[in-house]
Amino acid sequence: MQELADVAPRILRGTIPEINVVPEGLGADRLWLSGGRLALSLAAHGGIEEVLYWGNQPKNRTSILRAQDRSPYFSVLRPYLLIGDLAYVLELHDTAIYPSGYVSKFEAPEQGVSVEHTLIVRSEEIIQSVAILRNEGMRPIALRISLTGQAKEHRLGRVWSEWQGETVPGAFTASAADYSDDEVVTTHIGIVADHGLTCRVFHSGKEFFETGAVTRGVLAVATVFARDEQALEERCLALRQSAWLVAERTVDNWNANLSEAPRLSHNSEEVRSFFRQSPLLLESMMTPDLPGGMRASANSYWVWGWDTMVYCDAYLAAGQTEFVRDALDLYRRTADPVKGIGHAFDPSMRITNYQALCAQGLYIQMLYAYLAFTGDSDTLRENYSFARAIFERTLAQESRDGLFAGRSLMPDFPDYAGHNGHDISTFNNSIFYQAARAMEHLASVMDDPEIARVARNCWQNLETAFRERLWDEEREYWVDSVDSRDFSKRLSYPAYPILWVSPFARELTAGREKQCAAFLAEHVACAGGLRMYPRWDIAFNGDGNQCAQYYPIAADGFFGAMMARAGGDALVARWTGWVEQFWRAHTVPEGVTLEAENDGPHRPDNPGGIQAFSVKAWYMALLSGGVGISFDAGGLTVEPAWNVHAGVDGLRFQNRTWSVSNRGDGRNVTSIEVNGTRIDGSCKLPADAIHGEAVSVVVQRSKSRPFYPQILSADNARLSNITRCGGRLSVALASGAAVRVHFGAPPNSRVVWRGKRIDPLYDPVECTGSILLNPVGSDGVRGELDIICDESGYSL
Repeated sequence: MQELADVAPRILRGTIPEINVVPEGLGADRLWLSGGRLALSLAAHGGIEEVLYWGNQPKNRTSILRAQDRSPYFSVLRPYLLIGDLAYVLELHDTAIYPSGYVSKFEAPEQGVSVEHTLIVRSEEIIQSVAILRNEGMRPIALRISLTGQAKEHRLGRVWSEWQGETVPGAFTASAADYSDDEVVTTHIGIVADHGLTCRVFHSGKEFFETGAVTRGVLAVATVFARDEQALEERCLALRQSAWLVAERTVDNWNANLSEAPRLSHNSEEVRSFFRQSPLLLESMMTPDLPGGMRASANSYWVWGWDTMVYCDAYLAAGQTEFVRDALDLYRRTADPVKGIGHAFDPSMRITNYQALCAQGLYIQMLYAYLAFTGDSDTLRENYSFARAIFERTLAQESRDGLFAGRSLMPDFPDYAGHNGHDISTFNNSIFYQAARAMEHLASVMDDPEIARVARNCWQNLETAFRERLWDEEREYWVDSVDSRDFSKRLSYPAYPILWVSPFARELTAGREKQCAAFLAEHVACAGGLRMYPRWDIAFNGDGNQCAQYYPIAADGFFGAMMARAGGDALVARWTGWVEQFWRAHTVPEGVTLEAENDGPHRPDNPGGIQAFSVKAWYMALLSGGVGISFDAGGLTVEPAWNVHAGVDGLRFQNRTWSVSNRGDGRNVTSIEVNGTRIDGSCKLPADAIHGEAVSVVVQRSKSRPFYPQILSADNARLSNITRCGGRLSVALASGAAVRVHFGAPPNSRVVWRGKRIDPLYDPVECTGSILLNPVGSDGVRGELDIICDESGYSL
């Protein structure tokens, strides 16, 4: 038992300012905490409302313990402090809230006692502990855990056993057997303490589990959930000796992970807090015994394929590269040889639904991003054949004019958006376009020229048809889908036409950002969020779940990119307000009802719920739109950004730690400093300017474009030897795959590639142009690019 002198307060107010410290109570109606296979809901009064466990039982049987309402009478593992013969509810004061638990204070001044108590949710155990900070009268102190008999969740076909005290030494055990389809699946539960444990059962069915009394030190009670009796016994015996130590080390790990997490500079405290805790939020849903597996939310879902794979840059930028490597392995191993990757799984990891073929391209994009961030060619080689098989299987499906047919992955019921079985989905094709761009690069790295050529032809044809067939000239926005027989447009216009999961997405919207931003502002944005569809749309409220909601998971990436490129500062400020309101309520929603004008963030549909998809969507929106950066195989690119002066520190990319800060007003980049060295003429950082393990990037922004030529982006390419002299910019490019170079330059500028002049596609209003450089034989794309303009320059 730990000595009193070794016990110190753990709350880190001021040490990690982004941690949520609530003075009294929870600060919200409800809080969901997650630890892997376990999750629980905490009510405002401090008691647990429900415990969910994803064992081997069917997915509709995950609720194990549940209170009937918000009344504290229905106790679910409710902790009490026993001081002598008096019992005190462990109230919440100055509570530090983490994604997997809390650390709080309680004081009984009349007893001269103060304690710090913790609730910790791990993958298969809940630990509740009390550290005695002050005990002036050296009173005997114990910990009681109360469980009402009615709290045992009685689902149809479930049979509970009574608590037994002799099955596992020092523990009280019970089980819940679920019967279905001639199969019995049993969840085993054990309660154990590290200082002895007794159990009292009352006539009402209420049970008190009480530890032995001490005058100093730490007391801990663990509630263990297991899929078999042996695992239950082993874990109970281990925690009987070490529950308090596991609790201490878990909090230490939380704090260590928080201190190492990337930090956002932003004028909103809530936004900074959300960003800092995002890696822990994601980690809280990862399943340690299933590497690469992550529940889709803290409160309801088990493992979903696309929820895990989408916005994978969020894991990588936070340093969670091992998880992405394991996810690549998991979805390859569990894939069906014909149908491919699982969209949804049951707790036994049987696939219950398959992803649309185009959407399986998310795996290709995840493999590309992993390689871009880590350079790990071994993992590429291990998964390349599978990625190629996904790509070829998608190419074999029905297509028209370069676009691929199939029902849209979103919404759940595309029929309301006009789908009829003959469909070409804008959303699906936006995913596969980015996958094909990624596939060409992967094939070039793997020296697979035939697939590289096929991928290049695929995305170039797809891009042309996408921009021609799926754009509504009258509405100046993207339609949800067209008919695969005659390309007739459906009169539906989603907030999420393009799933923005890579910088390649910008090529689909190039030159149309202002129209898209205007449409979102006029028809999609409302007081409470971004409607999935405008109120006049044929899909609006067709399905009350999605078609009348704000869905951050899909809408916010596209919204953030359009606002950065079109200068929508007012809408960005509203979006930031929604994030603030949600995060103050400990919520990152999957969806929020917007049927009425006064629905919205102040009334989240699932208070305290955390959706992993939405966490990543917000995280990447803040990086790409707020900070203004993107990542590709050739390096880091500084992008147009919201005018919020955001920055980031501690970011992980290409085995380095990065800090990026923005100065000045406006979304245009005028100059960049990399570790103190000025880079003129390129928003993509040249490889030969990056040195050392720590890279500091300072971006100077302006409302006007610079007067000289400037590379805006060159995805897949490594840049080097950048020189600018007056109106002449020279840069060396190298890539195994095709490169589209976007640049800014005055009208009548000359573009020379490898000594030959070429004509760019040029926008005279924006003074921007682009050229497409295709590989030549085994050399790929390699040479010097010159952009030459009149030195009098231009200004916008």
